[in-house]
Amino acid sequence: MGKQRIPRDVAQAALYLVRGQAEREKRYREQLRAIAGYDRKTPGGNLARVLPSCEEKKRRMCELDNSRDARTMRAIQQAAYDIGADLPMDISWKLREAVLNNCRDGRRWRYELLDVPTISRAEFYRRKREFLRDVAQRCGIW
Repeated sequence: MGKQRIPRDVAQAALYLVRGQAEREKRYREQLRAIAGYDRKTPGGNLARVLPSCEEKKRRMCELDNSRDARTMRAIQQAAYDIGADLPMDISWKLREAVLNNCRDGRRWRYELLDVPTISRAEFYRRKREFLRDVAQRCGIW
């Protein structure tokens, strides 16, 4: 028995999650910097904020890593890493970039404009559907 076809609304939701990945990663990095720089001093030598203990920083890092955005971000990264895992490294890297670009903007990055050697059009879109199914399953929306 083959894999079950992903419903259109679930695929669309997974696609929206993938499209928001860059902004999600940016917010995560900003929050990391805010936690890391929490106890820095101002140029005048005064404390900008009350100095937190190491436990407070650790608690904030755990909260950040367990947040829904961080879990979604890691799930999409892992699903992207698994694209073309059965192919040679150079082809899998190109396929991964092509699938991610196509997910971000499918009109601009059609298969015909992507340089993916040895991958047919049908195979490319099959792998894209597998990627969206993987994202949906890892994020818990299907």
